[in-house]
Amino acid sequence: MTDSYSFEVKINCLPAMKILLTSFFLIGISYSSLAQFDPPQVIDPDVFGITKIVATDLNNDGFKDLITSQKYHSNDKISVFFNNGQENFSEQIILTTNIDTPEGVAAGDLNQDGWNDIAGISLDSNSLYWFPNADGSFPNEIQLDSGLIMPEDIEIVDIDNDGKPDIVVLDHTNIVVYYNLGNGNFNKITTPNDHFEYYAFSIADIDGDGYKDIIIGSGQVLVYMNDNGLFTTHDIVRSNSIANNGFCFMLHTADLDGNNSMDLIIDGNSNSEISWYANDGNGFFTFMESIENTIQCHSVTTADINEDGSIDILAALFQEGEIVWYANDGSGDFSEKRLICNGTPASTIVATNADLNNDGKPDLIWAHPFSYNLNRNPVGIRNKPNTAKLSGFTVQQSAEQSMVIIKAQTTASLSIFDIQGHCIAENLPLEAGSNTLNLSLKSKLYLFRFSTATDTFIKKILLK
Repeated sequence: MTDSYSFEVKINCLPAMKILLTSFFLIGISYSSLAQFDPPQVIDPDVFGITKIVATDLNNDGFKDLITSQKYHSNDKISVFFNNGQENFSEQIILTTNIDTPEGVAAGDLNQDGWNDIAGISLDSNSLYWFPNADGSFPNEIQLDSGLIMPEDIEIVDIDNDGKPDIVVLDHTNIVVYYNLGNGNFNKITTPNDHFEYYAFSIADIDGDGYKDIIIGSGQVLVYMNDNGLFTTHDIVRSNSIANNGFCFMLHTADLDGNNSMDLIIDGNSNSEISWYANDGNGFFTFMESIENTIQCHSVTTADINEDGSIDILAALFQEGEIVWYANDGSGDFSEKRLICNGTPASTIVATNADLNNDGKPDLIWAHPFSYNLNRNPVGIRNKPNTAKLSGFTVQQSAEQSMVIIKAQTTASLSIFDIQGHCIAENLPLEAGSNTLNLSLKSKLYLFRFSTATDTFIKKILLK
């Protein structure tokens, strides 16, 4: 066995590595050249005015179904689309048309019978409704409350850590929690605020105490800390650490820098930029980066889209009618926007993600039109890399920069992808020992996939 193995790779001449540049068009939708996603599949082109999409298993068949709330265009509906497990969905099943202007829906097992129920809010009638799940159907519509004030959004989470999911409603000026007492009974507690109007919220444990806190988008960003299941007034110091420059109509929480704390994404500066703030682990935030400027965005969703161990951001840019991807380099620095597909300008408002075909990859669901893109990540890494296994391979860049030296403890093959999942080089042989590769790659972040006789894993490499 030799100690050194050297060869030159002609990047532009590798077979079967052409990047697909063809544009796909499906019912007016333009598909980008990203290899990451399939072309969009329209679920129902006639479902207008979607305000929220929720993915959850409603019939206990192991596949994520979709719930939508709709308003505008005389389409006040809450509907279900069942996932048939073959990468398509049932026709629209309308649960109700009695809810005037449903701003949002949520799902969770409220009566703890093993089936996920649905709850929805009505903006015009100021009401909260519950649809109990009867073995995958929803024959009953229960009005739980008619005393709300212009409700903006709804979630189902366990607020008091008693093991029963509660209903949390963001009223226009209040936080309203319906504490689950069991057997279909709820105790309503309102946290009033006379000084702010509320537009959006996110619920997450931001200080690591095990209780879920609430962050609200308003004339400023307001942080409400959960005190053993109760909320009083907003935390002034934590709120002031989020120094956005105007009204906030969108916010989202996710661990963007990998430190096991929930960071914050907002549409700061009066709805003209997407920014993110890092959480210090105790619920205090520091501005990190404006991801996108002069862009209006009412909806983002987050997931490890390219399976590199870092949380990426996908956004619905409704003015442009674009669904875009901001790739995370692992440290919380994001790429410029990468177009996934075009929808309808002024109507492409909502985006979320879920694994729709049970292949372990987060897929994209969005509107309008009501569509999904399956994630076909070619890198093929399902889980975060095992760092102990990665110690068997080291990657160094030579002084000439075009040369990469890989030291391997065993024979393997190497494939290289860019951060969007495009294959740059495929199945390059590596010998045990030192391997020198003349790659002539551009200065940016790459994914190196190592495959041995028994395992496959990935390592992020920043070439300079």
